[in-house]
Amino acid sequence: FGVTGEGDGRLEADLEALLSLGVPHISTYQLTIEPGTAFARDAARGTHHAVEEDQSVESMAHIEARLTDAGYDHYEISNYAKPGHESRHNLAYWRGWDYVGVGPGAHGRLWTVAGRVATETALKPADYIAAVEADRTAIVSRETLSRSEAAEEYVLMGLRVQEGLSLSRLAEIKGAPIDVDPHLLEDGYLVVAGDRLQATALGRPVLDALTRALLV
Repeated sequence: FGVTGEGDGRLEADLEALLSLGVPHISTYQLTIEPGTAFARDAARGTHHAVEEDQSVESMAHIEARLTDAGYDHYEISNYAKPGHESRHNLAYWRGWDYVGVGPGAHGRLWTVAGRVATETALKPADYIAAVEADRTAIVSRETLSRSEAAEEYVLMGLRVQEGLSLSRLAEIKGAPIDVDPHLLEDGYLVVAGDRLQATALGRPVLDALTRALLV
């Protein structure tokens, strides 16, 4: 489900149609216009336009209100689910678990004795197949992330989910205690519940800034 620039009436109609299907899980990712795509060319010509930032924020707030009223849990910044229907596959990414990237252009993350290892496979299917046939692997990039890189990744992913991240786990990854800026708590961007650090509704739209503030 995507947010368009066609007005609140169209958005509400789309939401009504979606809710009428009774699906238990709804993703609301916003469109990113990539260079070289048809949308990018249309935007350059002026025939199509990206949604303005203010309208995007208002639309996402309306979506959140509408879906939560309909019984969906806003369990991740862009995802809603009826209880018990959260995406277990995607939660593995957001919780910082291990996953193996298999297939053309796949990314993987594995914890090893050396640290957090990031892998990437050949992007083009033909190259992927040829590499597997020749070397039994198509991994073209294998990098051990630094402690700071692994910590940044954990924060970016962990604050996306409603449950937040583990402060003790973050300190373990970074190799140093984490001091949360009290102003971020006082101003309502973050909350601490036991060992969990969570972004609030106010903080979720500015996760990049929160991550930088946490890892300075």
